[in-house]
Amino acid sequence: MVTSTSYSQELFDNFSGETLDRSIWKAANRKWGEHEAGISHGGVVPANVYLKDGKLVICGNGDLYTGAVKGHGQSQRVGGAVSTRKRFGPGRYEVCAKIVSKLGVLSAFWTFYYKNRDMNHEIDIEIPALDSSGNYNLNWGTLANWRGISADDNSSVNKYLGNIADGNYHIFRFDWIAEIDGQPSKVAWYVDNKLLYTSSESIPDKPSHFWLGVWFPWWIGSADFQTEFMFIDWVKISAISDMAGK
Repeated sequence: MVTSTSYSQELFDNFSGETLDRSIWKAANRKWGEHEAGISHGGVVPANVYLKDGKLVICGNGDLYTGAVKGHGQSQRVGGAVSTRKRFGPGRYEVCAKIVSKLGVLSAFWTFYYKNRDMNHEIDIEIPALDSSGNYNLNWGTLANWRGISADDNSSVNKYLGNIADGNYHIFRFDWIAEIDGQPSKVAWYVDNKLLYTSSESIPDKPSHFWLGVWFPWWIGSADFQTEFMFIDWVKISAISDMAGK
């Protein structure tokens, strides 16, 4: 007996309209991740999310920003993010994106479900990350998954993702596989369809909203720019169903 895998598309958006499809997405207006030892940030606001030339554009306003967009408590270090209105469970999550081309801000794709400290279910792709020499590098990313918020509730690794800071679009993907027929649940991360890492610890099991965002965590360092951009060409989410056969 062998098991094959089939995929059923649940969401696809290539952002071909004039405005964000509000039946699919919510533009976030909130702040999270503040840290008393780190530099403050202004969260994410809807003004930093828009469509242009068939792309979803998400902005990050850095330390040199002097424009009119206001964040939460400040005008610098203000990003943007969208999340799906619907929650999705295990499946294949793909984003074709051109990441922010400068250090000092985070490009991120993640699932998120939160009910309490013990139910923080999350799968992350975050760029940049620390490379093997201990420096933040745009070609490196953090690949992580969570089932709580303690150190024992997550699996996290920094990986070289390829030459993703080349100014071109790349496909960022993870496959979230539920436990089936005695096979353990897992998450596998890919860039441009190349497998980079697989985790089988602390795997989420709660249907979650899928997020795309640019923001300024406390540890990100100097944001020596006015405004930088992440461009999203398309997003696809597919349910995975394993089928037994001979």
